[in-house]
Amino acid sequence: MASRFTTKGGRGGSGPAGKQDVFAVWRSRVDDELSEAGSDARLVTETLEGIAIAPLYTGENAPPGFENPSPVAGVWPSRRGVGPAASRTGGWLRCPRYDDPNPDAIRRQLEADQEGGVTAAWLQLDRAGRLGEEPADPTSTDYADGASVCDVASLERALGSRSLARTALILDVGANALPAAAIVLALTARLGLDPAETRYLFSADPLAALCRDGELPASLKEVQREMCHLALHCEAYLPSSRAFTVSTLPYHDAGADAVQELGWSMATGVHYLRCLEGAGLEPGGGARQIGFRFAVGGDLFIEIAKLRAARILWTEVLQLCGVEQAEAAWLHAVSSHRTMSRRDPWMNILRVTHQLFAAIVGGADVITGAAFDAPLGRPGSSSRRLERNSLAILDEESHLGWVLDPAGGSYYVEWLTRELCRAAWRELREIERRGGMAACLLSGEIRLRVDNAWQKRRSRLEHRRETVTGVSRFADPSERPLTRAGRLERTRSTPEAGSPRGRGGNGESKIPIELGDNEYLEGLVAAAEGGASLGELSRALGRSQPTSDRIEKFPTRQSAAIYEVLRDNADRLATEGDRPTVFLAGFGPSSVHREAATFARNLLWAGGFRVVDHTATTEAEETTPGGLARAFSASEARLVCLAVGDVSEGSALADAVRPLRAAGAARIVLAGQAREAETELREAGVDAFISEGTNVYRILVDLQQAAAGGAGGAT
Repeated sequence: MASRFTTKGGRGGSGPAGKQDVFAVWRSRVDDELSEAGSDARLVTETLEGIAIAPLYTGENAPPGFENPSPVAGVWPSRRGVGPAASRTGGWLRCPRYDDPNPDAIRRQLEADQEGGVTAAWLQLDRAGRLGEEPADPTSTDYADGASVCDVASLERALGSRSLARTALILDVGANALPAAAIVLALTARLGLDPAETRYLFSADPLAALCRDGELPASLKEVQREMCHLALHCEAYLPSSRAFTVSTLPYHDAGADAVQELGWSMATGVHYLRCLEGAGLEPGGGARQIGFRFAVGGDLFIEIAKLRAARILWTEVLQLCGVEQAEAAWLHAVSSHRTMSRRDPWMNILRVTHQLFAAIVGGADVITGAAFDAPLGRPGSSSRRLERNSLAILDEESHLGWVLDPAGGSYYVEWLTRELCRAAWRELREIERRGGMAACLLSGEIRLRVDNAWQKRRSRLEHRRETVTGVSRFADPSERPLTRAGRLERTRSTPEAGSPRGRGGNGESKIPIELGDNEYLEGLVAAAEGGASLGELSRALGRSQPTSDRIEKFPTRQSAAIYEVLRDNADRLATEGDRPTVFLAGFGPSSVHREAATFARNLLWAGGFRVVDHTATTEAEETTPGGLARAFSASEARLVCLAVGDVSEGSALADAVRPLRAAGAARIVLAGQAREAETELREAGVDAFISEGTNVYRILVDLQQAAAGGAGGAT
């Protein structure tokens, strides 16, 4: 699969000479200042994706055609957005997610949100609904991860009689989209709405469903055939609706990087285009039935460039398929679950706002935020209101929607977008070479790549090259974990009289369902109008059971989790009467060790330690080796951290370490640079050295285990 992204290049040496001279002078002075290591070693950073980020970007970094990438924003090939961004003239939709098991609770949430200005609703069905099942027990765990909507009656309870007319509906039904679409269309008919004027995104995505649930309601071939029937129906009768959504959320939440998300989303889009073409829908029509859903993570510029790159890549795919003009890629941006934290959850407000900003600037069509307390359980009304208002403020008060392509013209963003495109195109070609996205998923290739990406990210987290503010850095030692009594208990739906819920997943349908050869969606809709449930509609399709198309479902990972486990473990030990405690002392003048002491103090708080701070002591007797040993003994701590400056000769420091070890220190760590003295200090009793770039997480684990007598550490 050839593309312009396979070529090297860039526009070199252009731009006004004066500007280039200024940059050259700046670079020369920086090199002189950082002569020891060089400016590249000190100022150039590498992203998880392997992209080297320079400190400054100029016209030399601009892509070819930068001066006029398209006549105006919103014009094909859509690098600069899909059209006017102002929400008052058809820009992004504000779209909360609804996943409460109780349809009545969803109804209350939706009504409050509509009063607050939301324009779309994302309804996530529970696992039973996604797999076309009907659990006999209404307290089943299948109800825990989504809405218990099983028929027209429960859907109407969830959405009300006016929502479908007022609000765009986005479904999250996994690979069970055809029966779910039948229920939606049956409710549309019951309410007397014109299907051609409704806005539905049915979100059929069997590949993402396979990642999330590990299985499908039938074989992949069967559910893809059903999805194509739905797409043909949308193309013929629902001009404002789409059948497919390519979701990267399972990959993102499992740890994938931005290049993988882009490459795999394009590979999935190509796979669905082939399926639709096999069903008789040419690529241009197939493109109209496909949307994309991306999680927006914590790196502002990477996420802005990722959304812009998605539109460019999809344009390239369609052009290679012979589509000269088509709609721009339809993008649904979702706040990243992976970046959220349980500890210091108030920081999630800033994280989500940051991500919403990136989604807007990147040109998303639909934007879904997250409640700041979502990691603690099902959000309450106040946190949902705060989530809703965050997007409203960015729109109506910050006026972000009044700017067309706000990132356009930035040398850095344009360069970064191009680099993501190139790397993602290589990833797409590799997936295609290996047989396509479906084959790579079923073989385990994608899972292996996700796990490798997560291990790289975890290493960055352990070394704090990637940080979680409020958790791995700047943790509050006096913070009390936020709890929401009763919120972790899921509310349960009370089945209406005559509801099929409770008959189990293997019963025979009592409602006659007749399916024609071609338009069998009409038969499903008619049965749904008569009261058929999702399970009955699914069984009527004659799916093969069981299916061999199963994989190990992808994990959901959070960047903060490894440090939160440390904090949880420390809290558990505290309840048992012995919170891990560290004696922190400085060695040498305060002006020398102050920076190292601050670093060590904040690091220890991130591990949940109580710090007995001896660094402010100025009495000469208390700073001698003997005085430090006596102060340590009085602290009742088992652990010692010595803050030092840059130590090149360690004899005096070694003399201070030996009495501490003799006084019973289980572990002694040194915060600072030891350089040539490290061997001597280890012989004296120093167990570990911590500074920027150290795997501090492993050291914190070891300290916790030592504080607990060698047991109870985190992994």
